[in-house]
Amino acid sequence: EIPRVTGVQTCALPIFEVCITFLNKHAATFYLGFISLVPLVLWILYSAALLFVAIVLEVEATPEGQQFKPSTILNVKITVIAFGFYWTQQVLANIVHVSVCGAFGSWYFNSADAEAPVWPAVGRACTWSFGSISLGSLLVAIVRTLRMLLARDRAEGGGGLLELICNLCADCLLRCLEEILQLFNKYAFTYVAIYGQPFCEAAKSVLNLFERKGLQTIINDDITDRKSVV
Repeated sequence: EIPRVTGVQTCALPIFEVCITFLNKHAATFYLGFISLVPLVLWILYSAALLFVAIVLEVEATPEGQQFKPSTILNVKITVIAFGFYWTQQVLANIVHVSVCGAFGSWYFNSADAEAPVWPAVGRACTWSFGSISLGSLLVAIVRTLRMLLARDRAEGGGGLLELICNLCADCLLRCLEEILQLFNKYAFTYVAIYGQPFCEAAKSVLNLFERKGLQTIINDDITDRKSVV
């Protein structure tokens, strides 16, 4: 049985076809994700080294031998290291997103003068748009850090059932907030990439978009994402 194509799908299909045309003409777009893995791996190694040093500094020599005695300062260090990792990971991922959106915008709106739009878009993402990328990434990094603290609190245990329920409820709310921020940032960074707007102005543009289009915007986005996977 042939599936019925709804009006929303009819709108999403041309968008998907245009994206495929862009990717076929500019294969360098595929390399950006792999290139971003290099600084990410380096940052993972750097964070692991910082964590190792922080733990080693908590080891004390005693008559019975060396003992690991974690302190409040160690917990603060681990939180700061984790926050720095989350923020950096988000910045790198969003640089790729802004670069791809910027390259697509240059190709789509000015195709004749955009024979190689990918690398100029990367340059704009790493310079003019870097502040906006850092600000949007900061919001997600804060939420992820808070979720890590809740997870650590659950792992340590020691609380009652009521405390565990409150912890899980807070984690659920933060997870929902993180998903909303991720979706919001995806649209906001698209405005940053194509129109050169600062993050706060782009956020207002996204709110106006949702007010005008409502759920249709999210539905189209979900459909194009599913077709991209296929």
